[in-house]
Amino acid sequence: MLPPSPFFSSSIMPIITANIATITSLELVNCDLKAGVDVDVISKFVKKNKSLEILNLSKNELLGIDDKRNKSSGAKKLSKAMKYHPELAYVNLASTGVGENNEGLKLLLDGGKSINILIIDGNTFDEEGLEMVTNFLQKKNETTELGMDSIGIGIGEGDSSKAKSKNSTAKSKLMKECLERNTTLEQLSLSSNDLGNAKGRVLSTVMSGLKSSVSLVYVDLSSNDIRRMPSIKLVAKYLASNPSLVGLDLSNNFMPAKSASVLMQSLKTNTTLQQLYLRNNRISDKSVPGFTDALHNNTTLRKVLVSIVLSYACGCSV
Repeated sequence: MLPPSPFFSSSIMPIITANIATITSLELVNCDLKAGVDVDVISKFVKKNKSLEILNLSKNELLGIDDKRNKSSGAKKLSKAMKYHPELAYVNLASTGVGENNEGLKLLLDGGKSINILIIDGNTFDEEGLEMVTNFLQKKNETTELGMDSIGIGIGEGDSSKAKSKNSTAKSKLMKECLERNTTLEQLSLSSNDLGNAKGRVLSTVMSGLKSSVSLVYVDLSSNDIRRMPSIKLVAKYLASNPSLVGLDLSNNFMPAKSASVLMQSLKTNTTLQQLYLRNNRISDKSVPGFTDALHNNTTLRKVLVSIVLSYACGCSV
């Protein structure tokens, strides 16, 4: 955390700019940067520095309501700086408020067509905003990795409010359509999106899209409350079909031993998965026979990370 603006633009940025010829990575995480002058000087730096490869502006309220009041001038400048950059490959805009500014989001997505890795975690999008993201992914671009953690895909599904439930269903359908049509995305993170709630209806829709994806090799579904049997069966069926996936993260889903056993059965016929992450679930030592049986029949898995709670020890895990 830095002193309030304009400290960064007046005291820090001149030093960074003085070394513009040698800087290839600019990471300004949680620096209390604001819309206006801070975004302006960063955009100017990105535009002038032709060797910059990494730009991380996460956890700064750069592109939200304040930028919207200024008619998205910050988003417009940053978008132009990104759009024709010859080397920039990684851009992190997590928790920057872009979910509160659809006009700015549209500009930034247009500027991100040549970015390989785009992170937009922690920006809760409404249906219009998510539609912009999915439309972006369906068009020709160079994005191979997308971070969409905590963007609110499943929020409201099963809620007593019909409006919220309808909005959530619309979001999951948009995600499904996007995955069905995208041909470039290789890695996708959907952690912490409430996909497993309401008996897994949102997960079912999203999984339908995953099945149709031809390019995905890694998916992060951690922290989505994927623990009930209907949801686990969806994932197990998906793995048993031998998708192109080589890595799957199901950590932090409160998955019990019985659900884990069903999941492991799918690995007896899976011949594509190489990495499986099951950390911080409720898998007990009762699941060990199922794990060993599955691994005995599986010849492609290279890495399995799992926390097992010992039934005779209180809260202990190995």
